[in-house]
Amino acid sequence: RIWVQSPPIVKYRILTNIGAAKGLLDEHQESAKLLIEALQYNPKDEKALCNAALGYILLGVIDQAIAHAKKVLELNPANGKAHSIMVRAAPDTELPEEVVDRVPKPFRIIPEVADAISYLFNKKGNTPESKKWLEIAVKNDSSDSPELKAELGTMLIKEVMDDQSSFFGVQINEAKLAQIEHAIKLLTFAWDRVAKSSIRHCRADWIVNRGLGKRLLGDINGALEDMGTAVEVVPTDSSYKK
Repeated sequence: RIWVQSPPIVKYRILTNIGAAKGLLDEHQESAKLLIEALQYNPKDEKALCNAALGYILLGVIDQAIAHAKKVLELNPANGKAHSIMVRAAPDTELPEEVVDRVPKPFRIIPEVADAISYLFNKKGNTPESKKWLEIAVKNDSSDSPELKAELGTMLIKEVMDDQSSFFGVQINEAKLAQIEHAIKLLTFAWDRVAKSSIRHCRADWIVNRGLGKRLLGDINGALEDMGTAVEVVPTDSSYKK
């Protein structure tokens, strides 16, 4: 309605906000295109450049993602989002340790940077290091991001389930019990933040993973309740019904 008469900065905000909304709905391709399109209306802004770099990562255009992130770091060497993009854009041929070494030490504990480092180790199958960096991200996240908490909670549940000694019905040791309980708390916090929102259908895995954690603890009724919620939120997903 107001596009034609809007100044560039308003056009930038409109496109960026729609792009961010698309991202929350997991419509990543559309989100990426909008974030890149928005840059032309605010081409020297750090956030706009970072958003465009993220868009290029989502589209798999890694060289452009790196180029835009480098522009940001020239403007502000302390920009955590730009450092996180550089980490995520690192080639698979590099060892994660080599990529981490390029990030100045004080910036590694910035939540989005630590999360990116965790992602890097996870791609290489190094779960202990991935978990360590994700825990650093959550610990230093003053915004209480539900995404980070859910990511860590999911990883903790998966780690227990992947352990061959953690079959359902088998007694779990105290350390694993504490890990599962911590994971359930993280997933509960995350789910409560989105349970009544319009994006809950995109985050139903959070309630499913909490249900799996409850089943590991022997709380069958709680597990069934969570699975029932997931089916209610996404009735078309046959895996939840199963």
